[in-house]
Amino acid sequence: FPPRRPPSPARRLAGPHRQRLVEAFRVVRATLDAFNPDLVLIWGDDQYENFREDGVAPFCIFALDAIESRPFARLGTAANAWGEPNDTVMRLQGHRAAGRYLTTALVEQGFDMSYAYTMRHEAGLPHAFINALLLLDYDRKGLPWPVLPFHVNCYGSSTIAKRGAFAHIDGPGSRAPAPPGPSPGRCFAVGAATAQALRASPWR
Repeated sequence: FPPRRPPSPARRLAGPHRQRLVEAFRVVRATLDAFNPDLVLIWGDDQYENFREDGVAPFCIFALDAIESRPFARLGTAANAWGEPNDTVMRLQGHRAAGRYLTTALVEQGFDMSYAYTMRHEAGLPHAFINALLLLDYDRKGLPWPVLPFHVNCYGSSTIAKRGAFAHIDGPGSRAPAPPGPSPGRCFAVGAATAQALRASPWR
């Protein structure tokens, strides 16, 4: 038999890195448990999941009543960290009222804000959101708070051209760049306006 190669530096570091990540999410979860908010607003991007050729939003608030996602749908037959079936459905509560309120507040402050009352992606929430929520519930205690997902187009001109970075898997994609995403300055302005609106809201 040929001699076994020593593990690569990346493989040696993967375990400790994962442990630090899990422990950090446990700290965030403990903070949420202690604060017990009325809802959790979570920022994330959409990598050619809900937003495709028929419409790409720079920002979008998902004002949902209920959220059903299939977080492991992309894994095929590969195992996940929890040993759960890959057709598992994760059910969460949304907060449509807060979504409507926040959208209205941002529009009134001069932001042309998009919103959605449903998702089109067959697996539910984009993985930027659902992966974060999985890690916030790493120990499978459940997530008791309504969730308000806030999409930001982080991929900009690559959203369609590279199909959210999956063109290297699915095919070459288009060579023509799409319009850019929102500027960093606009993102900061939306974040500040969101904080202002939520401070004035009836929810924590």
